[in-house]
Amino acid sequence: MSSAEAALGAEEKAVLATLSALFDAITNRDKPVMREILMPDGGLTHVRDGQVSHFRLEDLPDRWAEGTSHQEERIHQPLIRVDEDIAVVWVAYDFFVDGEARHWGTNIVSFVKQDGHWRISGVTDNGRAGARPAGHH
Repeated sequence: MSSAEAALGAEEKAVLATLSALFDAITNRDKPVMREILMPDGGLTHVRDGQVSHFRLEDLPDRWAEGTSHQEERIHQPLIRVDEDIAVVWVAYDFFVDGEARHWGTNIVSFVKQDGHWRISGVTDNGRAGARPAGHH
């Protein structure tokens, strides 16, 4: 855990743990865990090369669980904001497939606290092909 993560409050840590649990579920192709974390009526917006694509969160577990490659998303320097039962994380990421950098960019993830648990209500991300250039945060 970085010193910045150690300085987080309990709710910020819980939000970040939810995001980490989603990434672990994607890596492990664990659709039931993905479905617990993602609010089905929420949405994902991808921006790639100026093209915008929208997906429903309820459709993502089936999409993310396809294939056999090892997928891993690594995040850096999360900015976390919490106000009672809503939260947002703005975070740089690098996405790897079978150990090779596939793309990198920024995730903006919205959360809602429901029945005492943080769930993801929306995701917006951008992505650039290949590995993150040195010195680019």
